[in-house]
Amino acid sequence: MESDLLSFDRELNKVKFIKITDNPSNPNQLFAVFELLYPLIRAFQPFLVPVCFFFAWAFVAVLGWGLWSAIADGVTRAKQMHQIPCAGCQFFNNDYRLKCMVHPHIANSEYAIDCPDYCPKTPVLY
Repeated sequence: MESDLLSFDRELNKVKFIKITDNPSNPNQLFAVFELLYPLIRAFQPFLVPVCFFFAWAFVAVLGWGLWSAIADGVTRAKQMHQIPCAGCQFFNNDYRLKCMVHPHIANSEYAIDCPDYCPKTPVLY
């Protein structure tokens, strides 16, 4: 497959017509492609540094925001889990087969926060 490209000759300041084939072994063809991109790169070069600077700091900001929101969500979840009263209930027996004798399906979950059958453990008097 062959394609025709226009190239700008810097030495002669004129446009010439170049025929490029699919043969990658010819270094003149690769040079012709770079010669086409040279004016485009030179036109965008003054804008590249500020744009890259902006995107680098935007990436850092998004990374920081994600980290901050993950920590905030973790703290909120930990506060909610610490409100579960099952460990201090007299019906809770720390057995993985039957954690609570009254409500085994909600034991140690956030549904047990307002358990109506919660009774604090009473100390054993000998």
